[in-house]
Amino acid sequence: MVAEKVPRPITGTLAWYYYIGPMEVWLMAHELNPEEENPLLELGRLIHEESYPKEKKGFDAPGMKVDLLRERGGG
Repeated sequence: MVAEKVPRPITGTLAWYYYIGPMEVWLMAHELNPEEENPLLELGRLIHEESYPKEKKGFDAPGMKVDLLRERGGG
């Protein structure tokens, strides 16, 4: 018996990873994620949490996280 392929939704994250490269999209679409205990990933999480702690950086929406951006200088 062959398992049916279930279409996966295209999320904002997958669209963003397309700009990084097709391999990254393929890995994410097939739910192949990096080792969560990797020291570099832990460092990245710490930097994300501690950078500009008073500013709102984004919000969660169903199936995605949305980053807020602000324009610097020049109007």
